[in-house]
Amino acid sequence: MRDELQELVDEVSRVLGAPATLEDAGFTLLAFCAHDDSGADPMDTVRTRSILTRSSTPETRRWFEDFGIAAATRPMRTPADPAAGVLTRLVLPVRHEDRTHGYLWLLDDGRTDPDDDADPALRRALDLAADAGRALAGRPADDLGQVLADALIGRPAARAQAALRLRDRLPADGAQVLVALRPTDGPPAPARPLPAAGAVATVVDDGVAVLVPLPAPADLRPAGALAAASLATLPAGSTAGVSSARRGTDDLAGQWGEARAAARVAAAVDRFFPVARWGELGGWRAATALPGPDPVLAPLLADPVLTTTAETFLDCAGSAARTAAALHVHPADPVLPAGPHRRADRPGPRRRRRPPAAARRPARRPALRRIRLPPPVITWCHIFSLPMAAGDMAAQAEPRSDDDVLRALRTGTAEEHRQLEETLDLLDPELDRARLVQVLGLMHGFWTAAERGLDEWAARHPADAATAGWARRRRAGLFAADLAALGAPVPGAAPGLPAVPGTDEALGRLYVLEGSTLGGTFIDRHLAALPLLAGVRLHAFSPYGAETGAMWAAYRRVARAHVAAGGNADRVVAAARDAFRELSEWCRPAARAQAVGA
Repeated sequence: MRDELQELVDEVSRVLGAPATLEDAGFTLLAFCAHDDSGADPMDTVRTRSILTRSSTPETRRWFEDFGIAAATRPMRTPADPAAGVLTRLVLPVRHEDRTHGYLWLLDDGRTDPDDDADPALRRALDLAADAGRALAGRPADDLGQVLADALIGRPAARAQAALRLRDRLPADGAQVLVALRPTDGPPAPARPLPAAGAVATVVDDGVAVLVPLPAPADLRPAGALAAASLATLPAGSTAGVSSARRGTDDLAGQWGEARAAARVAAAVDRFFPVARWGELGGWRAATALPGPDPVLAPLLADPVLTTTAETFLDCAGSAARTAAALHVHPADPVLPAGPHRRADRPGPRRRRRPPAAARRPARRPALRRIRLPPPVITWCHIFSLPMAAGDMAAQAEPRSDDDVLRALRTGTAEEHRQLEETLDLLDPELDRARLVQVLGLMHGFWTAAERGLDEWAARHPADAATAGWARRRRAGLFAADLAALGAPVPGAAPGLPAVPGTDEALGRLYVLEGSTLGGTFIDRHLAALPLLAGVRLHAFSPYGAETGAMWAAYRRVARAHVAAGGNADRVVAAARDAFRELSEWCRPAARAQAVGA
């Protein structure tokens, strides 16, 4: 029946030339047509929320019911409410035997006159609404969810029987895919609605399985639309996997394995996040069958700096030189602070001339056991030589493509990044309190201006801002708190930065702001060893602590997903270069003060 309702909605949309949705009398979404994203058809907050959450709020329901739609027996029009972001819509009551079973809503921008009984398109739409009413009046209570669960994870006999039942309910000789939804907080609670609108869904293990019929084996658009709408209702970081398309229901368990594996890859590999298709995984198909990561590496990769280094190393196809260039470090630079035997204010050991061979021979073995060797300093080169776990080896076979937006950002901003580091030079061993206070004040002004522009962008693009986790990434207040911890006033000056017109520009600016947290971990460790900061703990340079790697990985996933969905990588890179230049120019007074002091 779901297919029947979907066909009815698509036909109503075609006849009246407007986006249509079908809801039952309780305002639960049953089916919706694709929306033209060219701008020809408007889209308001009510339709967006209905599609993303499969329902409407009680306030929305009361607002529409106050116009008498529950008792309406003929088409009617509800007015627009610009203040609430509600557009005018044509309402076709879905009735059967003098009872309202639902509503067909059309965002037609006022083109159809509901009182024009001579309009042939409107008459055809009313006939389709009557068909929908008859279908809803006789719809079965069983939504086949348990049948699908039996087909995927039941006993062999139960699987075969369930597959036959599903085959009888699907279009003859039709194709379908399975979508695996992988929420970050585990399986959905009973109160959380499952995907509907033309699909069969059920909770399986730690996620949700959704069987999606396709109009053609090569047309995966219904699966993509369902995955996107479902992920919008799940916690941030949730992923989805789409199996290969097949005809018939004989291998649903195999399709479920593909979908689950694709969802796992989407959670682990940035360029597949948040939705991965089995047919696009390439070598990652084999990687999903391998055991978990090498436990030997777990303690090392728990450190966010080492994690970022390892990820960049794999992105650079195992090249130490390319990785060092991407991270703007020298291959022999230390990445962990020295132990207590080598304090920051002590010189390192000098190279000694080798003594004669006789003197180099130990007198007896017990003396060797009494020698205490200092713990080694781990360098970037040591990280590059770490043995890779089996799953990590698969990543080396999948280097980023040449048009990867993160690669473009790294190479496109390398010169501006270098100039900024030379301007600030916060790893200067002679850094004094006066220059540190000056730098913190300048950074506070820049972050205040940069965040003001991003807040304006977030107000215009709340969904993109939520996806990027913008609410958690503000740092201007931390710079002010660090100044207060040093007993310094917070300056009010801020640069005049350009506006942030769209998400491309926002992600470019965030690349600079968020990328600074990686180098900030080194700065934080360096500052902690300075005598001038004894007893003072600063927070702005490394705001996320142990979550630095995870926050940076989240940004990378969002940037790649945005560009993959049609974002302009050139505008992202241009905005990042502008932000680097603006920050470098704004902080130039600190560099001049450093030169005078020298």
